[in-house]
Amino acid sequence: MPLDVQIVSGATTYRLPADRISIFIGRNPLQSPISGQSPILADLGQFVPRITIHGTLGDAAATDGGVTVPSKVQLEDFVIDTYSATITFTVLGDNYVCKASSVTFDLQSARENFWDYSLVLVTQRRT
Repeated sequence: MPLDVQIVSGATTYRLPADRISIFIGRNPLQSPISGQSPILADLGQFVPRITIHGTLGDAAATDGGVTVPSKVQLEDFVIDTYSATITFTVLGDNYVCKASSVTFDLQSARENFWDYSLVLVTQRRT
């Protein structure tokens, strides 16, 4: 059973069938070398969160509970056309304010009507 994931941007709301969600939080500590000594380490508290959603979409859109499950073409257009808009990503009651970074689609010969996708969102801290 897929995870219940929604992405919203403006008037567009999509429910994404997600098999897996990865949340990555990178830190950027500084390392400054000193001649003949151990380097100085400093952390300015910077972090870079990123969310990757993995799932499968069909060739045609569907409706699930009144919300659209996008087709591959609709998700592709969504990523291209929302460059200036903010995306709200919701999973298990947690909300994230995001921007689309990339989307990858894979088509397998045994499943010609379904596309595996990986959607990468750069995000702020969870709200």
